Amino acid sequence: MEPYSFQEVTQAIEALMQYQSVVMNLSKMEPEQAQRAVDFVTGATYALAGNQEQLGEGIFIFMPGNTYLEVQ
Repeated sequence: MEPYSFQEVTQAIEALMQYQSVVMNLSKMEPEQAQRAVDFVTGATYALAGNQEQLGEGIFIFMPGNTYLEVQ
């Protein structure tokens, strides 16, 4: 997903709760809002015993529990 506002970020939480991984490109958001979005989704990911990785500048993957990504 490529959210333009913080309000769109809740869709990532809903996907995680349905055991779907989410790739977020936050380059379209203001830096403060992007950091807030990362913090918000990170908290939900932690609550779901999931994992996250930064794939690039402003690009993150959030995975629900029992999902892992091997980055090379």
